[in-house]
Amino acid sequence: MLAPISWRVPPREYGPWELVVWLLTEGLVDRGVDVTLFATGDSDTRAKLEKFLALIDKEIEEGMATLEEIRIHFYRSGKAAEVQ
Repeated sequence: MLAPISWRVPPREYGPWELVVWLLTEGLVDRGVDVTLFATGDSDTRAKLEKFLALIDKEIEEGMATLEEIRIHFYRSGKAAEVQ
């Protein structure tokens, strides 16, 4: 599962897409599916968590990170092939 990068999963307050990803992920785990969740490092899940950002970077938290910057992070971390 690939979560949006705007908020942690599940969101603490507002975050409808993050909540949907969390509900799907946890539901699959409940059914015995081996799930990897790509999300921010402060996310909370019973699935395997692949942290594509250790914590929400200040730029992302403020909505300043571009999609290209996020892609660059994936390529540098060696995870790009897994999420394309």
